[in-house]
Amino acid sequence: PASAAVFFNNNDTLNFTGGFKAPAPNGKYEFQKVDNTYAAINGSSYGNFGIASNSTGAFLPFGTNSVLASNEILSVDFTNSATYLNKEFLKVTNGTDSFTFVITGLTSPPVQVPIPGATLGFVGLSGNFVSSTGSVLGTGALTSNFGSTSSTYSAFLEVTKVATVPEPSALVGLGLMVGTVLVIRRRQEVSA
Repeated sequence: PASAAVFFNNNDTLNFTGGFKAPAPNGKYEFQKVDNTYAAINGSSYGNFGIASNSTGAFLPFGTNSVLASNEILSVDFTNSATYLNKEFLKVTNGTDSFTFVITGLTSPPVQVPIPGATLGFVGLSGNFVSSTGSVLGTGALTSNFGSTSSTYSAFLEVTKVATVPEPSALVGLGLMVGTVLVIRRRQEVSA
């Protein structure tokens, strides 16, 4: 699929920014929508985010400093795995290409640190990048963190490409080729 193009290089990073509020208890993140309201945590509510222009690797075609309705981020409670596990956390499209990031687990527990006038939220995620056709394109981890004094977040996902799995038809062809070579060698041995 065309969306495989976003994984042209290994170790791509995707930088994204937006707004959120992190109510008590720790670990709840409601992401800001275009209309400046916040998406509720109910398993299907998405806020919006922008992809920073300093994204690297093959994510570059998605680069933008705008907050676009087509780039969606799921509001979650990281203390409740039912709100994030195996969910589409990010949905990204630039009008031509698209992919989702599906959370498969946490790499670090959610932590909130109160500071004067703000609260910083930190959490680590692992997951799969999935094409619009449902193919797993790569694995990834959220290696930066939510939070700032202005209730915005800035984070990046680092991606490693998944090894290509041969098509079943290719495996059948390979098997036939190896079998043919063995038959020819066997006949040569018998005739010699």
